[in-house]
Amino acid sequence: MNRLILRTFLTTFLFLLTTSSILSQDIPYDSGKKYVLKGLEITGLQSYNEQTVKTYTGLREGQIITVPGDEISDVLKKL
Repeated sequence: MNRLILRTFLTTFLFLLTTSSILSQDIPYDSGKKYVLKGLEITGLQSYNEQTVKTYTGLREGQIITVPGDEISDVLKKL
């Protein structure tokens, strides 16, 4: 009897665990949240200076971006 209860409990627990992880992966990419870039900090440079990278990405302080959105995707493609 105890084995049956334990087995039922474990089965229910695993079902709930997998269901919550599946449902938490639903990201609405069509409606992002807007942010204002307060500053840009470039790190890990080896070949280019900071201003060159900022200019190349097209991002600027005070710019309004949407996350997730096209602005961030375009910057990542450029880099």
